[in-house]
Amino acid sequence: MSGAQSGPVGIVGLGLIGGSLAKALQAAGVPVVATDPASNEEARAAGLSVVDDVAGLALHRPEIVVLAAPLRAMRAVAGSSPRRWRASRAGTRP
Repeated sequence: MSGAQSGPVGIVGLGLIGGSLAKALQAAGVPVVATDPASNEEARAAGLSVVDDVAGLALHRPEIVVLAAPLRAMRAVAGSSPRRWRASRAGTRP
């Protein structure tokens, strides 16, 4: 990421990997918005900025989105992602 960050880091999935990443980024002063239907309340209690779903995450216009969901959940995550995210290629900005 560049020094001129224009939006937060979005994280989908707050398990071991996503949760650890969210906490580390937040501790480093990087704004984070995350979602995980199984962990939202716990994440809020830990002080993370959490939204209810991927559509809510999109409203925060994240600079980058990290998918830290289990492989079996990726199809559902991709299906719930905003259309402009699905239309862009991985690794590029829309």
